[in-house]
Amino acid sequence: MVEMHHMELLAKTIRLLGVDPRSRVLRNNQEIYWNAAYVYYGYSVCDKLAADIASKWAAIVAYRDHQQRIGAPYIKELLERSIRDEYHHIVYLMRLCRNTASSDNITLKY
Repeated sequence: MVEMHHMELLAKTIRLLGVDPRSRVLRNNQEIYWNAAYVYYGYSVCDKLAADIASKWAAIVAYRDHQQRIGAPYIKELLERSIRDEYHHIVYLMRLCRNTASSDNITLKY
């Protein structure tokens, strides 16, 4: 639910800047839109959670990069709020993974 809220805030901000928001990246000057191939299904619950945690860290890195590139204070604050949320998500997901691992007698290595 929080992820959708981030997307909504970001989309509204992008629209206010006069741009049509799209879930895509540019690679070699080619637009590549988000699709189901980006979903990682994993092999176990902890495997999926670890992938989610890694994606949260990657999002934080991307948000920090955007903060460096963008001068608008409002957008920087929007990104900062998303970063704070991502940190909370990481803590929550790590706790879930630890609880799942302990109930399945799995040793985690971070």
